[in-house]
Amino acid sequence: MRTKKSVTRQTNNMSRRFFIRSTGHAAAAITLFGGASITQATADKGQAVPSGKKIRVGLIGCGSVSGKYIPDMKSRDYIEVVSVCDIIRSRAEQRARDYDIPHVYGHIDEMLKGADFDLLVNTTSITEHYKINRTGLQAGKHVWSEKPMANSVSDGQSLIDLAGKNRVGFWAAPCMVTSPQFEFMARTAAAGKLGRIAGARAFYGHNGHKWLWAPEFFMDGGGSLYDLGVYNITTLTGILGPAKRVCGMAGILHPEVTVTTHEGKKLNVKVQTDENAMLLIDHGKGIFSQVMTGFSLFDQARPHDAMEKDKTTIEIFGDSGVMSLAGYDWGPAGVDLATDEDPQMKRHCTDLQGFRWQQGASYVAKRLLTGERILVTAEHALHCLEIMIACRESSRTGKYIDMQTTFDWPVIKS
Repeated sequence: MRTKKSVTRQTNNMSRRFFIRSTGHAAAAITLFGGASITQATADKGQAVPSGKKIRVGLIGCGSVSGKYIPDMKSRDYIEVVSVCDIIRSRAEQRARDYDIPHVYGHIDEMLKGADFDLLVNTTSITEHYKINRTGLQAGKHVWSEKPMANSVSDGQSLIDLAGKNRVGFWAAPCMVTSPQFEFMARTAAAGKLGRIAGARAFYGHNGHKWLWAPEFFMDGGGSLYDLGVYNITTLTGILGPAKRVCGMAGILHPEVTVTTHEGKKLNVKVQTDENAMLLIDHGKGIFSQVMTGFSLFDQARPHDAMEKDKTTIEIFGDSGVMSLAGYDWGPAGVDLATDEDPQMKRHCTDLQGFRWQQGASYVAKRLLTGERILVTAEHALHCLEIMIACRESSRTGKYIDMQTTFDWPVIKS
């Protein structure tokens, strides 16, 4: 396992190299790197893509998440979705028909031998992420992965190392650090408007044990932390800084659940991993944060059906102010802020500026062409993975777990 110092050094040294790859579009990236300093960009802000330049995408995993990613990518004139792939070939064929995608494959090896592309977008099931990511990186492709990137810290670090060795980019969801609401919160905290920050609390849960559609949510490699808690963990560490140590509790409320697949098939599943979790993070310097997440928490509406604009899901407290995120961090509605100087709670930053949770692949594709700094990093994703694994370990052992990884912070530079 890499130490904090070595991981940070890798982040700094590799961030530019990742993009200077010998592809059909590399010349544009090299020119931009040489001509101007890299700027950071949230949401769809930033430089315009050079005329006529495109990133070619191959997507693997044609389940429900692909139905969000593909329309987002197809809406961008700088992306060409070249191919889709799924081990259930009929799923890939359906996606190709739905979105006019020319090439269809039933296995990643077949895909990599087929129509050429630049960026592999991995929306397979959670347990397959590491294997697919590694295969893509070994083939010399840039890779965007749905979360988590892997199921162990050592596997995640090996992917980062492989990307560096092969001089390709590697990033993993989620991408909330690209939202204007995240930027507003990070800048507000950094500017000292809350005074001395003491801590934060966050919530993302639902009663998914009654309606989630796939067994892997409840099996080894799945769980509420990997599926839901990861969003809050990414946001909190992005604003408050990397974790120094964590403790937590993770448990099972329903030993067996029945899931109904998209095809209408009912499956009885023995729950093997957390469907209820409580996490406490020590960010250092007396700053603590807490995350509550689970599949057995009543919610008035399925959270993916509507953005709950009046629901506060993250609160950050200082000795001179408080800041709350309205809506979920993957679907924010604004930021409420009250301070000593202006104690009446007021809502700010209500414009999404094009942000949506499924934009991660489109976001990195654009910045591959423009050379802008990419706020999403594999090191941040790896750190969040270690936190989630440590929460489970803490629950088993009753001990605090010290963190071994870190990432380049602050995410939003002054």
